[in-house]
Order: sequence, then structure tokens, then C-alpha cells
Amino acid sequence: MGLLRLFLALSVVIHHLPQRSFAWLNAGVAVLVFFMISGFYMALIINERYSKMELWHWRFYLSRVYRIFPAYYAVLTFALIWFAIIKSPSVFSENYDLGFWRQLGLILPNLLILGQDMFQAILMTNAYDKHNMLSDSVFAFLGLDFFQNQFMIIGQAWSLAEELVFYALAPFFVLKRSRVLAILAISLGIRALLQVQSNSFPPIVWGYWFFPSTISFFCLGALGYFGYKKISCFSWGKTVGVMVWGLATILMIYSLLHGGILYEGTDYDSVKHWMFFISIAICIPFIFLASKDSYFDRLLGEFSYPLYLVHGFVIGILFSRFGLKPGSLAFEALVLLCSVGISALIYIGIDYPVDRHRRCIETARLFPLLRRAYLIVATILVIGFISSTRTQFLEPHPSLAQERPGLYGKAKSMPPILVEVVGKFNIVSFNNLYYAIPHGQGVDWNHDNVSELHGVLTGRSRDEIITRIPH
Repeated sequence: MGLLRLFLALSVVIHHLPQRSFAWLNAGVAVLVFFMISGFYMALIINERYSKMELWHWRFYLSRVYRIFPAYYAVLTFALIWFAIIKSPSVFSENYDLGFWRQLGLILPNLLILGQDMFQAILMTNAYDKHNMLSDSVFAFLGLDFFQNQFMIIGQAWSLAEELVFYALAPFFVLKRSRVLAILAISLGIRALLQVQSNSFPPIVWGYWFFPSTISFFCLGALGYFGYKKISCFSWGKTVGVMVWGLATILMIYSLLHGGILYEGTDYDSVKHWMFFISIAICIPFIFLASKDSYFDRLLGEFSYPLYLVHGFVIGILFSRFGLKPGSLAFEALVLLCSVGISALIYIGIDYPVDRHRRCIETARLFPLLRRAYLIVATILVIGFISSTRTQFLEPHPSLAQERPGLYGKAKSMPPILVEVVGKFNIVSFNNLYYAIPHGQGVDWNHDNVSELHGVLTGRSRDEIITRIPH
């Protein structure tokens, strides 16, 4: 399924291109399909490999840590070095007048990944101007100034937080289909409840950045494994898999030529979306059966994870630092080539050597491995404490134009938040208004009268501003 994984990663990259001239699969849908593939693979390796080992839970967890964190830390380190070169602030280097514990509360999710999904859920609930007991309580405790997009260095890493939670739970339920079905039913019930409570918990937010609702996609993938066990016993299984894979390839080409798949609307629980998700869940075991023996296919799949991590920085560097003009095929081709090239370097220099070591976990003595893992975690926590302590001795960052609150205080206004992308406009929430900003339009939110800028549309709600965008 390597080609499918690469297609999903490229869909996310293309979705994030400013003024993109073509599209593949909606990026949000692509991430949810990634979750389905992860559910399939985890059910596969737990049932067929790890569950047969001694102390297999710990070996599985260590294997996942080695899979996720090395590439993540490589990209995070690069980002912090780049920020230092261009003198761009980050929570690791600047005093945002948050106090020690709140600054540490932003540093640790960047280091440990966990918690980034809930950070985004709370942030986006406010961006959609919705109120519920959970998000309002968090805001009252931490303050609005705690939640700013730029505080999470690798913005898309929120999905890795959900992956890690799934990894922690998977050994306890993917061994039995009945348990997978039970958790799937509970998660779908949560998604249905979100639709009922949409005025307080917008489904586009809590159905995407909230693990109890997204675990349903991991479960769909895990159920695909039990289907794979059955079809792999038949000689026709691989033939059907090749046919399905061929149809999927045709669909990729068709989407490239016809404006992308599922780009209309943002409700991931529409009938059209669920027909697509169920179709993918049915196809996954066949695609795996057809491609599992292909080295080239596996190699392509290995590029998908580092590509997912680095593409945002590649776009930002080429667009903002080198002044390349977006909206042209040349710019888009350069972004894709640079992103894939850097991903290949990360795989060759980091993921491949680490993966060879990771396979030793299955046979190595466990306790020395655990001791090493504890030392690494302790080192990460120490780095977090030192970074948070260091920032307290710095002058508050000059970008803080308004008076900042003390610990557990509340900011006077929320920073501008990118809510979504509609056509060639960025929908931004700021100071209780919504703005449709044309791609490429620069905005100084502290000084510009944004509503008077050329091409900018203004409205009091997300729905109002979307209806005013020309189609």
C-alpha cells in the first residue's frame, strides 16, 4: 500500500499549496484514510507478529516510538535551527509572558507530540465561535493567549498525537474482532452525538481533532485486517487485489484531471464521505494483498511520513523567504520535488538506519531497551524544563503589543486563526469577525484595517463569509 500512502501524503501537500492550480484528495479526508491504514497495519503486526513474543506489549510500544520520533525530532530540530537563523520566535526561544508552567505546557506537546490534537480542537472551537463546557473551562484556566497556531512548531503533527494514543490502546482490542466492533460502535455514537450538539461541538472540529471520534477510522482499518485473513486464503484474492489497485490508480488520475476528490464541503460525516470511507475500508485488504510483496511499493510508502512532516516548511521557505510566486505549475513542481527530495534524505539518513535497529527489538533483551527509553524520556523532560526556565529570564517578545495577563490570566483578544481554505481564499477568524483573504494577500493584523484591503471580504460568521465568496 506504499503508493496509496504516498498519494495521501501528496494530497496533503497539494492541499496546502497557496493558490494551487490542481488538487487530488481533500487533505482532511486523506488524514482520516491514513488512520484507516494505520488501524489495518497495527492489527496485522499485533496479530501476526508481536502477540507471539514474550513481553510483547512493551516490544510493540518501543517499536512504535522508534518509528515515529526520530524523523519527527529531525524535522523539529531543523525547524528550530531555521527559526533561529531567520530570527523567528518560538516557544523554545521566546518569553511570551505565559509564566513557567504554561510555557512548559506548550513546550512539552512539541517534544512529546501528545496533546497537540486537543490543542487544535480547543483552538478551532474558538475560531468557529462555538462554546461548550470543556473548551470554555480550558480557556478560563489557561487563557486565550495560550492558544495560538504558531505555538505548535509542526502544525500537522496533531495527527501523530492521535496515532500515539491509538498505539497505546491497540494491543488491548485489535486481537478480537468483537472488541473492534464494540469500540467502533461507541465512536460512531460519539460522532452522531456531535452532530446533535453541533452548536456547541462543531463536528468539523470535534470529529477531526478529537480521538474518541476519530478512533472509528482506526477501527475500520482494523476490521479490514480480519477481512484480509479471510480473502488471503483464496487464490482469487490477489487477482481481485490487482483489479482494485488498478481502479484506484485510475481514480487518482481522474481526480488530478477533475479538481480533486471530496473538495466540496467540510462535513466529514456526509453520506458521500461515508460512502467513500467504507469503500476504502473494503479496498484496503485487497490492495495490501496485491502490493505486499513489492519492494518498490514499500519504498514509495516509506517517503510518505517524512513528506507529511516537512512539506509545510518547504512551502513556507520557498514562498516567504525566497519570494517565489505561488499559483504556477513551476512553483508547485518545485515544492513537490523539494519535499520529496528532503523526504528521501530523511528516509535514507534516519528512518532506514533506525528501522534496521527497530527490528532488533523483537529479539533483543527487553530491560536494557526499556532503560534506554526511560533515559531518553527523562532527557526530553529535562530539555523541556530548561527551555521553559530559560525563557522566563528573557524580556517579553516585542510582538506582544497588548498587555499580557499573568499566570492563568485571560488575553483581551484572540490572535488571527486560519479556519479553513475555500477556493482561492483563506477564511480567518479575528476579533469576532471572519475574513476571506485572497491567497498571496499580505496582512499586518496589528496595523492594517483588514476589511479595506483589496479583495478582502468581511462577515460576522463563517457561513456568511463563505456565501459571499465568488464561485
